[in-house]
Amino acid sequence: MNICGYSNTRALQQGIETLRRAGHVIASSSKPPGGYFYPVNELELRVFIRTIESRAKSSFRSLKSARQALKKLETANSGQQVLNEQGNA
Repeated sequence: MNICGYSNTRALQQGIETLRRAGHVIASSSKPPGGYFYPVNELELRVFIRTIESRAKSSFRSLKSARQALKKLETANSGQQVLNEQGNA
C-alpha cells in the first residue's frame, strides 16, 4: 500500500498532523470523494471548521463524562481506603 508516498494510512495521518502543526490548513472529508485537501474557497473552509468544531464539542462531552466517572471512582476508592485503614487499626 502506498498513499501519497506514505507506507500506510497511519503514516499518512501522522504526516497530515505534522503539516497542520506547522500551520498548514489541510481539510478532510469523509463524503465522496473524501480524503485530505487544501480548501480552495471560503465555503470549503467554513464546512471544515464546522466539522472540527462539532468533533471538538463531542470530544469535550466525552471528556466531561469520563472525568465525572473518574471522580466517582476516586471517591469510592477513597472511602474504601478509609474503611481498610480503620479495619487495620
